[in-house]
Amino acid sequence: MMHDTILNRRRFLQLSAVGIGGAAIAACAAPAAPAAAPEEAEMAAEEVTTISWWHAWGGTTGMAAMEGVAAAFNEEDRNVKVERLHVTEMNDKLLAAIAGGTPPDVGVCCVQYAELYSRGAVTAIDDLIDNSDVIGRDDFVPGLLESMQWQGATYGVPGFEAGPRYGLMYNKAIIDEAGLDPENLPRTWDEMFE
Repeated sequence: MMHDTILNRRRFLQLSAVGIGGAAIAACAAPAAPAAAPEEAEMAAEEVTTISWWHAWGGTTGMAAMEGVAAAFNEEDRNVKVERLHVTEMNDKLLAAIAGGTPPDVGVCCVQYAELYSRGAVTAIDDLIDNSDVIGRDDFVPGLLESMQWQGATYGVPGFEAGPRYGLMYNKAIIDEAGLDPENLPRTWDEMFE
């Protein structure tokens, strides 16, 4: 026990090296900024908030779409900007980020959502949806919004896939070329096959 409390020469040199290294690093630091004027303080209060947005969608079309969404959002005059990151192995990276305390603010696609919901690893957004002037619960195809709920709480909203899986998309030029009426499209699978 006695040797733990005695400062020997080796330990003194180690502590001195740490102290000198710390002083050297501190000396290299930038000088403190002068106090801001009231106008500057007001501008600082209006600083931009950056939201990290991770997505797994890729490919040429997917990447162009994601870049376009982020760019369009960032062009709006607001105090929030999106920082987009394409993540190829979303589940692994997201779980590691959550465990490390550095998850993205928003994540899209290709994760085991129910596992995250049940572990309390994501934040419920019911208040955001219910108070939104942009979206409402009735804006989504039944079943999609419900798939993002766990024990009465909502943890996400359908993204870009909210329509194409549940609607008929067609090439108007081909419909016109075939002489079909775009106002009278098939409404059942039988009509579609016919």
